[in-house]
Amino acid sequence: MNEHKKILIVTTNYSGDDNSPIKETGVYLEEFAVPYLVFKDTGYEITVASPKGGLSPVDEKSMSCSNPMEWDECIKILRNTTRLSEVNYKEYDAIFLPGGHGPMFDLANDEFLKEIVEYFYENNKIIAAICHGPAG
Repeated sequence: MNEHKKILIVTTNYSGDDNSPIKETGVYLEEFAVPYLVFKDTGYEITVASPKGGLSPVDEKSMSCSNPMEWDECIKILRNTTRLSEVNYKEYDAIFLPGGHGPMFDLANDEFLKEIVEYFYENNKIIAAICHGPAG
């Protein structure tokens, strides 16, 4: 078990708007759920945060009747994320950014997230991302 190890997952708050060619988006469920459940099952302490806290919308295109039932827990977690500015990111061993189109609109331009990623890089900590997550 890795109870002493902490992972910060940073996800989007962006759900789309009329001024964008992408009207409805968010985090891609599989890209959050699979890593989250692996981290959890391995015993890591996990904090899920987003720039504004609260709802991290799930991209409807990633929802399916065939999604595993254990992903339902992940959807609940995404409904109430921690505000990123309330996280002491220096306490974490790794940062992970899941994809979906949402990160292209908020995480890509978030100055505080930039500070966090730079800290992880400068301190040789793990930085991981999938799909559109590297935009952060």
